[in-house]
Amino acid sequence: MTIRRRPTLALDVLDALIDTGLADPDWVARQLDVPRPLMQAWLANELPMPVERQLLLATLLIDRVAPLARLGYRLHGHVRATLRYRAQETKTHLTAPVSRFRPLSRVTDQRPPG
Repeated sequence: MTIRRRPTLALDVLDALIDTGLADPDWVARQLDVPRPLMQAWLANELPMPVERQLLLATLLIDRVAPLARLGYRLHGHVRATLRYRAQETKTHLTAPVSRFRPLSRVTDQRPPG
């Protein structure tokens, strides 16, 4: 039984890069410094793409493939967020933030006396 993974943003971007004909698959594999069969396994969604290669793909799009640069920036932000999350540099809230639409008296019961 094979495990089916959901396509990630990186796989969608890689697929778009090759399907649009803006880059040759061999050239993309060389730029990502991976063998072509490994890249084909990513495209077939058989193996997950490592975060480091996702970052290389994002910078490749930003620097060299102008029509897909917007996707490159989107992927770059996604990868940066993933790296920060893995490094535990993100902040989590213990309580919900105060809503700007509700009066303060409804949000908290710890008002100063008076």
